[in-house]
Amino acid sequence: MELLCPEMENQLDKLLEVGRHWHISRSSEFVFEVRSDDSVMVDLEKWYCSCCQWQIKGFPCSHAVATIMHNDGNPCDYIEDNSVIIHF
Repeated sequence: MELLCPEMENQLDKLLEVGRHWHISRSSEFVFEVRSDDSVMVDLEKWYCSCCQWQIKGFPCSHAVATIMHNDGNPCDYIEDNSVIIHF
């Protein structure tokens, strides 16, 4: 079992709330289009979002979190820095 540290859990909750009403459509097995104010591309296999925040921070951006949840995934599986995850 794994949990995020409280600060990162709070950040993840905020990201989930931001993207909960966005329209997400699958372009291929791992690539999705997220339509919010703008349209962005998320590639779950490459851990890439065209907004570039995921690559910069090493923590999924709101577009990536919305896509991961839409794809029935776990956002913790897409966090680069394991120091924010508490393992049990």
